[in-house]
Amino acid sequence: MIDCFDGKIVAYTAGFSPNAELANRMLEKAASTLPGNARPLVHSDRGCHYRWPGWLALMERFGLTRSMSAKGCSPDNAAAEGFF
Repeated sequence: MIDCFDGKIVAYTAGFSPNAELANRMLEKAASTLPGNARPLVHSDRGCHYRWPGWLALMERFGLTRSMSAKGCSPDNAAAEGFF
């Protein structure tokens, strides 16, 4: 997860294939670094793990605002796409 304000990596997980468990663990790690009442916008692509009930529950639990790129519009996710 990248902070688009300063370009720093906030949290990451690694695995052999993308899945909801990795995404959820990364979100939990990132949320644990938030100062005070910070409630940033979390932007993602349209991957199924970002639409999974567990991810949505974590977003709500941490009081985060969800944002997704438009279908078929990778420039909406340029910060993450350009990282690699």
